[in-house]
Amino acid sequence: MKRRHNSNLDAGLRLTMAVMAVLAQILLFIWMANTLLEAGVYLYAFIQAFSVFTIVKLVNRHESPSYKIAWMLIVFVLPVFGLILYFLWGRANQRRFRRQQAFGMPKELWDPDDSSAGLLSEFSALYPERVRIARYLHHHGFPIYREGDSNFYSLGEYCFDALCDDLENAKRFIFLEFFIVSEGFLWDRVSAILRKKAEEGVEIRFLIDDFGGMLLSRYERTLLRTAGLQVKSFNPIVRHVSNLYLNYRNHQKIISIDGLVAYTGGVNLADEYVNLNRKYGHWKDTAVRVTGDGVWSLTLSFLVMWDIDAKKPERDYLSWCATGKDATKADPPASLHEAATAEPPERLHTGGYIQPFTDGPSNNPHNPAKAVCQQMIESSNRYVWITTPYLILEEDMLDSLGRSAESGVDVRIITPSVPDKWYVHLVTRSHYGRLLLSGVRIFEYTPGFMHAKMIVSDDEHALVGTVNFDFRSFYLQYENAVWFCHSPIVSAVHEDFVKTLLLCKEIRYSDWKNRPWYQKVAGAGLRLFSTLM
Repeated sequence: MKRRHNSNLDAGLRLTMAVMAVLAQILLFIWMANTLLEAGVYLYAFIQAFSVFTIVKLVNRHESPSYKIAWMLIVFVLPVFGLILYFLWGRANQRRFRRQQAFGMPKELWDPDDSSAGLLSEFSALYPERVRIARYLHHHGFPIYREGDSNFYSLGEYCFDALCDDLENAKRFIFLEFFIVSEGFLWDRVSAILRKKAEEGVEIRFLIDDFGGMLLSRYERTLLRTAGLQVKSFNPIVRHVSNLYLNYRNHQKIISIDGLVAYTGGVNLADEYVNLNRKYGHWKDTAVRVTGDGVWSLTLSFLVMWDIDAKKPERDYLSWCATGKDATKADPPASLHEAATAEPPERLHTGGYIQPFTDGPSNNPHNPAKAVCQQMIESSNRYVWITTPYLILEEDMLDSLGRSAESGVDVRIITPSVPDKWYVHLVTRSHYGRLLLSGVRIFEYTPGFMHAKMIVSDDEHALVGTVNFDFRSFYLQYENAVWFCHSPIVSAVHEDFVKTLLLCKEIRYSDWKNRPWYQKVAGAGLRLFSTLM
């Protein structure tokens, strides 16, 4: 109990420091604005003119329309204070993210045997109606693979039972990447396994988002490091408050074990994800377990994020994979790529194909996660079904969903009934009306919080990963997902959706229209600034 209390105190202190830093900047901005006002009408007039110039420049920037509108309103309504705020926080410093992109793994490492192009031709001949998505991801550097054995988990507790078994069997390395890590029963179980495996000589790297992992105390981190784990915090919130880098979170969830098995999905490492903490009712989440060649992409995705804050990559991964040597150790492990592509005799090709991929702010304004979601919607012929905790959409995505429904496609979306953030849920519900009028069917998960991020379409392809249907996932966070085509996972996702619908309430347009007036007003107002939340 004392350890839990220390964890909450530690998180509270760190969050308080970040909030105080932000408030200090805001007070400084207000003081600067008032000082400029007192300096004279001519200076103020010049700043107003410069604000207009900034708005014109903002209109012509390659940014999301919603993002631009929100900042234009702030600069227009508050020409001095808003202008200062925009130049410090509104202009995302792309140099840092471009540097991260430049440090990404070289193309030849993603596909070292150059097999993806041949597989793409094979896929094109078999499934020409789906090859556009495969080609798009291949163009962005993500190879296509034949699928090994994959498993779909319809609840977080099922996923972690399987994960703990795989962790126990690790021989060489374990890579873990989570957005939220919180102490509790699940943490104690996983932490004990990790410390035990580290003492056995297994290389373990643990990457935790600094904001999402605030509830993991320094005491617990020290225990991990003492046992031999390498632990990193991604994007420290206090260090980057001045540039609002606290926005650019690592929302990815990836676990790679020996390069043979990988997990991803919506689940994080906290008790609510296995329904031991029911603050938001029943927590509905999903995950997938991947084996075969596709594990290689997920492993590399982790390594890219591991090195993203470094001045230079920690290892020459290309040399490491080509020679099986690790220059940082006297006793090198076997080649990661050999481990990832090894074919045990019992492994069978399911006949399906998979493409794991990632996304992040360095890709703005052309983002693979949003593009894949949009292509799945627009290419659907019979149905496209979506689960998401947040539904905060821009015009182009609203148009895509509406056009598909108006074309006779069965478009269904499941969102939570019990929200984790009330203000985000108000914005989510504010989008219902336009979608309902176009024929989209919307359901809310009545037992609690829907956290699963999935799309399934036409019994042919599905997407499972970390991507929410909101601005933050599409533009501001690092995300990852796996696209499955003609895989058993597709039918598993479809079956889970059908079962979940039995626990949902369908929202009719009349219900949405008759919601309380204060929800209408709050939702409309918050929508203006939804991209800044």
